[in-house]
Amino acid sequence: MNLVIDANILFASLIKDGKTIEILLNPFFNFYAPEFLLEEFGKYEKEILRKTHRNKESFLEVFKELKEIITIIPKEYYKEKISIAEKISPDASDFDYVKELEENLAFQGKVVP
Repeated sequence: MNLVIDANILFASLIKDGKTIEILLNPFFNFYAPEFLLEEFGKYEKEILRKTHRNKESFLEVFKELKEIITIIPKEYYKEKISIAEKISPDASDFDYVKELEENLAFQGKVVP
């Protein structure tokens, strides 16, 4: 199953062990994210590290593992369709995620209005 992951899900999996990380490591799922996710991580890395129970080495190891299982989609791939995302989401910070969601639902044979 193809799923789009947003920054909050990634951050939650880095902060603590639990269902979120279990799902992310489940090979049944294929995860996709816009490259914006990596920018968000860079922006909040210190805050996430402060909140986690992991030491920095373990934290970076988990992040590296997650980056290997999440397919990052370059903005060039979907930037011409941002206007569709603007109609679906009123929050400009979600446009990249909504566009990625629309692409993956179309890939799975589902239609997004």
